[in-house]
Amino acid sequence: MVRKLLMLVAMVFFFTSMLQAAQIPLNEKELPVFPGAVRNSTEEAEIIAAEEGLHAAPMDTSDEHPLAMRSFSVFAYTVNTPAEKVLRFYLDKLGGKEEEASEHLYTGNTPSGSTSQVYYRIDFVDFTVYSQKDAAEAKAELEKARSHFESGNWVSSADFAWEVGEQNGDFSVFDLTVRDDYFYTFDARGNKKIQTTIVIRKTTYMNPDDARAVIQNFKNEGDAGGGSDQVNNVWANDGVPFNPEGVGVSVYPGSVYDAETTAFLRENMGLRAGAYQSGDNARNILSFFEKAGLKQIHADENGGVLKRCQEEYNPYLKKTMSTGECDVEITIQSPWRDMTTGELRQNTLISIVDTSE
Repeated sequence: MVRKLLMLVAMVFFFTSMLQAAQIPLNEKELPVFPGAVRNSTEEAEIIAAEEGLHAAPMDTSDEHPLAMRSFSVFAYTVNTPAEKVLRFYLDKLGGKEEEASEHLYTGNTPSGSTSQVYYRIDFVDFTVYSQKDAAEAKAELEKARSHFESGNWVSSADFAWEVGEQNGDFSVFDLTVRDDYFYTFDARGNKKIQTTIVIRKTTYMNPDDARAVIQNFKNEGDAGGGSDQVNNVWANDGVPFNPEGVGVSVYPGSVYDAETTAFLRENMGLRAGAYQSGDNARNILSFFEKAGLKQIHADENGGVLKRCQEEYNPYLKKTMSTGECDVEITIQSPWRDMTTGELRQNTLISIVDTSE
């Protein structure tokens, strides 16, 4: 009887653990959003502008875990709810272990289709930075406006982070921040207003083989051009201002960012675009983007063009048709001619262009 009871307890623990693991998001669609939170595009734009230089350059050139970014996305929300309640929501949805995330993530060791442990850190309002009088007033104000998260402590910010194994050895790191804006947000009468901002960052890093190839390419360019400063400038100028996931398009799995072609598209053609090279054939790549919802405009044995356009039902022709308003265009070429050297390349070039503006 005791043995059966122990087995039952073990099974309950196992299935409970499985359920908790299933709550950790694998992608953007699974990210939990606090009820009533509103998307904040201004916050997103400010974060991208502030961080694009940091995320553009390779972060680590070690042989064991080389880090080269493939894409970077930001999702920001605001809600008129105390940070303590928002934090409890995410602790319930994500769980996790209270440890410094950077010590455990950025390894690329998470298997494809799975996640790492969630790690989190909580920072509370620091009253030591106030004078004795101001600290007493701030505490009294918080006592009146919000409940404690724990005795005598109110949430200033909290950070959750976890790693996801992607296809072909790529991996993504999700960072979810809960930030209290109570002391910096005011209503029309100038009174402090309860507001919490939720920011979710997703950074996808190349698999080790692709990362080493990209890093070596930039090292070679740096050697030829006179130093690493020039290499970093290329990344800072060309790496992030447009990233496909920001307009809802996934980078083709296994493709490698092409900095030179991207620079040509932006500087010489004035396009908001990103270019990638792939060893896969054009038909497979066309099929991948079609399945992602883009419509094929033209295709032949050498590639094709796809677009994502708004559609509406035409009552006269009795069918759904494009309105002509398209926000993404993808061109696939194989073989293709290098725009700077004139060399004919036998692999496949993927050019993703934001046509919304």
